[in-house]
Amino acid sequence: MSNQSENDLCSRISKWIYHELWNCNYSPSRDNCIAYGKALVNIASADGYLGDDELNWVVGYMAAIGAPADTIETIKKYKANSEQFDDIFKNVKATTSAKTGLIYDGFKAASADNVLHDREKDAIYKLGDKFGLERHIVEQIEQIFQEEQKLKEKRIKLLFPDGYPDFTK
Repeated sequence: MSNQSENDLCSRISKWIYHELWNCNYSPSRDNCIAYGKALVNIASADGYLGDDELNWVVGYMAAIGAPADTIETIKKYKANSEQFDDIFKNVKATTSAKTGLIYDGFKAASADNVLHDREKDAIYKLGDKFGLERHIVEQIEQIFQEEQKLKEKRIKLLFPDGYPDFTK
């Protein structure tokens, strides 16, 4: 596949993901991707450990939303909590929707190992406070996340009662 074809494919995937998740048709800038990715790594490691599942979720999500390869490498090499949130966002303008989106994605990244630890949850709430979000907004975001997790489990059980089929054969 040529670089142009690969770039077109990545752009198409990114636009599809953004439309599917957020009903919008654009992708974030490189600087925004780096800041967002670092913040997700900090949240996911707030329990003192960044698991492979958590890092893979962050890296996969960043790839899906169109982050270039060098940006993904930057995030993969980032040492968790080596920068404070203020430093991460100092060169990036974060809108309210970006802030609430990060809170939501923080719950997803932190629970990618199937456990949302209290310290991860505390980090998310502290970030919401730092962003100036009222606690009840963060609570509503957490509730939506929890409801979606339950709905996902219900959907998987209904669609694949015998387990997910192996399409590699």
